[in-house]
Amino acid sequence: MAIENFISYKNLPLQQSPAFKEVFESFLSKQNFTHILEIGTGSGGFTLFLRDMLPNAKILTFDVAYRDTYEVLKANNINVNVRQVFNEAINGTDWDICYKKVDADTVNSLPVPEVIDKEVLAFLKQPGTKLILCDGGHKVGEFNCLAKFLNKGDFIMAHDYADTYDRYDTFLKGKYWDWCEIEEKYIAKVSEENNLVFYNQIVFEPIAWVCKTKLY
Repeated sequence: MAIENFISYKNLPLQQSPAFKEVFESFLSKQNFTHILEIGTGSGGFTLFLRDMLPNAKILTFDVAYRDTYEVLKANNINVNVRQVFNEAINGTDWDICYKKVDADTVNSLPVPEVIDKEVLAFLKQPGTKLILCDGGHKVGEFNCLAKFLNKGDFIMAHDYADTYDRYDTFLKGKYWDWCEIEEKYIAKVSEENNLVFYNQIVFEPIAWVCKTKLY
């Protein structure tokens, strides 16, 4: 049975579970995010949704390829950029790391990517409550790099997530979502080091997102 993973928001394409809207509307309405950093703009439908939900938030989004739809985002006061945020160490965490069943020790031994973009570094230092969204081509590296920039009460999320590959294979695949690019074993260490805990994960699991917040 085919899953409708390619949908649109206000005529802009996005690759999300159709249930994303209800889940994120509930989540975002309960938060007071002033800053959103998104890695992986895609065609921009999800980014435009974020703008509509949080009209006063500063949104900084990045992708490595330009799309014509970015002009719509710019017209909606979204800071869209086409360039690399991280150093070349990001290439050590391939998008297909889960399918290759790479063990966590191997991933933990890799150099953690570093942010090389000055605008991102300045953005993350600004006062306010932040939401970081990891949805680029190297989600494990993105998460493990950006987690250290969180302050108490900030959130970090990553798409194409499953607690384990077995959980993806038996629960998500063919029913809710057909991609698995980040598992808990790859981000457990950095989560513990940075005092990150799950937030309402039972709700986010069916739409293939992980949601964590920094306790202290």
